[in-house]
Amino acid sequence: MNLGTTIAVYATLCKREKLPFIFPGSKMSYEGLVDVTDSELLAEHLYWQMTSPQAANLAYNVVNGDNFRWKYFWPVIAQYFQLEPAPYTEPISPMEPRMSKYEKEWETITKEYNLAPFKLNQVASWWHTDADLGRNFECVNDMNRSKELGWTGFRNSQKSFLKLFDRLREEKIIPPK
Repeated sequence: MNLGTTIAVYATLCKREKLPFIFPGSKMSYEGLVDVTDSELLAEHLYWQMTSPQAANLAYNVVNGDNFRWKYFWPVIAQYFQLEPAPYTEPISPMEPRMSKYEKEWETITKEYNLAPFKLNQVASWWHTDADLGRNFECVNDMNRSKELGWTGFRNSQKSFLKLFDRLREEKIIPPK
């Protein structure tokens, strides 16, 4: 989940630099329904596609199978990182122009916490996250084809993000709590 990794890095920098933890996307993305894809679920689906004859040679949407609203989940992320979520405001506040300038600060964080020596642009995909969160439409994908062919995979999206954040800490990509 490059979206999740970028959010984790964003939260880390906000906490360290005492920046407001602003939801950077559109009002529609903040208030509307969205779905996401857990990378482990995607891998399982790809394996299923390759090993299930009925699934061969077809195109699929692959998402976790639930929907959520960022306006309810953003405070949960803030709490995980021990931050106060900033109130949503318009216009949108894209991450890339605000956060890409923190390369030196990220380098300091990686040294201080003995993290994996990745550069900021290697762990944070600002432009991609800006695109995902900046949509002006709800994003709800259809998994019917997979389900009709026998796919039963599912992930709770909020738990997926929190599990990813824990894994990023374990793998020393982001600092410990």
